[in-house]
Amino acid sequence: MSLILLLQTAANTATATANNNAASPSLEKQPALLSLIYVGGLALMVLWLVISLIRHRRQRSALAAIAPEDLPDEVRQRLGATSTNRGLRVLRWLFIVLALTTYGFHVYWARFAAQTNERFQELSYKDLRNRRLSESTLRGWILDRTGELKNALALYRRDANGNIERDYPMDTQFAHLFGSDRGDPGLERTLFGVQSIDVPEALQVVLGQDVQQRASKDVQITIHHELQQAIVDQLKGKNGAVVIFNPQTGEVLGMYSNPSYSLKEVQDEARWVQLNADERDKPLLNRALHQYYIPGSSFKTLMIIAAHRAGIQDTEFVCSGGGYIAMPGAKPIFDDGGPGEVHGLLGIDHAYEVSCNQYFAQMAVKLGPERIREAAKLVGIGAYDTPEETTRGRREVEIWNASTDAIKRALAPTEATMVTGKLGPKFNKFDLALEGYGQGYAGQMTPFQMALLASTIANMNGDLMKPRIEMNRPNEVAYDPKTGQPIRRTVYDKDPKGNIIGQHEVLVMADKPRIDGWFLCIAPLEHPTIAMAVIVEGGGYGARSAAPIAAALVLKARDLGLLGNQPANQNGQQQQPNQPRQGAKPKATPKKR
Repeated sequence: MSLILLLQTAANTATATANNNAASPSLEKQPALLSLIYVGGLALMVLWLVISLIRHRRQRSALAAIAPEDLPDEVRQRLGATSTNRGLRVLRWLFIVLALTTYGFHVYWARFAAQTNERFQELSYKDLRNRRLSESTLRGWILDRTGELKNALALYRRDANGNIERDYPMDTQFAHLFGSDRGDPGLERTLFGVQSIDVPEALQVVLGQDVQQRASKDVQITIHHELQQAIVDQLKGKNGAVVIFNPQTGEVLGMYSNPSYSLKEVQDEARWVQLNADERDKPLLNRALHQYYIPGSSFKTLMIIAAHRAGIQDTEFVCSGGGYIAMPGAKPIFDDGGPGEVHGLLGIDHAYEVSCNQYFAQMAVKLGPERIREAAKLVGIGAYDTPEETTRGRREVEIWNASTDAIKRALAPTEATMVTGKLGPKFNKFDLALEGYGQGYAGQMTPFQMALLASTIANMNGDLMKPRIEMNRPNEVAYDPKTGQPIRRTVYDKDPKGNIIGQHEVLVMADKPRIDGWFLCIAPLEHPTIAMAVIVEGGGYGARSAAPIAAALVLKARDLGLLGNQPANQNGQQQQPNQPRQGAKPKATPKKR
């Protein structure tokens, strides 16, 4: 009875408060008020049940209090609560457990699932409430780094029937970054989607507090639309990806994965299902963030970082016609030209210039797993003890510098991984030597991670800056100093002596194993403002496939004024003290595969 009176009093008090705030009426106040009353009543009921159980548990019956102490235990138990009362106690506790479980279930899905449950995030677009809520409010415009309305990347237009619709002038160019209402969330759903921190709570509604929504704000991103289009043009007809950072600030200047798709066509669910089923080209896959590749010789950059940190960068090794044998019984390691490619005694700078496999295999063994692990972690690579741990596919949410956790989750790259455990039967010196020149257990790198690697050496302080795609955010340091079916091929795993110990299948693009072309570069050399990673699937040597793409993009960045120079005028002329002579390419530090 007291509980009913308490609820009536709360209702009367809240109604009086609502009447006092009649000057600013709100249709949401009554449902919000009822929600508060329900939650309060549920909490009071649970509290009352718990108190009553504790109180009755401590009480003994009057008959038990006057009974002789020498009574048998069986008789004494019957003098307390009856079996019926004991059964009711069990039901009470069961009710409390069920109530708390139900309440906890709702709390989890309402408050925490959007942040912690990947399956919930994947299917949230199907929730009609979420879709109606997001569609009921116009989103802001997305502008490129120029900030000019004429270069808007996402805006609203009126169609022929006078209806307002969302328009993307560079539809396929930004499809993987913007995302759609289906599949993984992108910038569209995270920049303008209603976040939990923006949704007013019931108490705020009752008290008339205003909660500002972010949906009406325009957003300027760091990518230049012309540089993005240049990347698209360079990757036309190729499968691959390009990632470009400003190594001093972490700004993303360009990021594109090819093949791409159209944001308009995936509004049709049947078309989206068709694209999702394409296992050969995988147009929905953002290769820049989530595709693993064998890094090859571009990975030697990490060995240079590790060598300098260990103070052994002046070490010289011999590249001989007999190859380098990392351990007794292991196969010799040669350069690409086999026994005929011999560099003799050489230092780290010459070895990097000629991309000597033997040198960096020996350097990796000399460094040892611990030193390589330390360097790998400083550039964002996950270093694990065993090969099994490298296949977890963890998303690196923490690597991004963004305004909300939702943006970080949407753009989180798949963690690049390598093995740096203790030397033993499962990971020996031969495996370590293979990692030294980007083979073996170093074969789980993403284009995003390789661009971070280039960005680290290009930073003037030797820092890895957290990538950011929103303009006007403060810098943050990450770490201090045609069938539609894929063709598969069986690969046999061998031990250092050449014995077959297992087999697995790999995806190939033709009737022979695929060799991907890598190229890393920074420019200009004196004070780098771009750090780039280019991957061309099946491109062969990076010097032939990826390097020309990188060169064209460096020149385009120069024309846009992204190399610390003045942008070119309409005649293509630039006025700057350090401008390269006509026909000369800007300085860069490349690494090919």
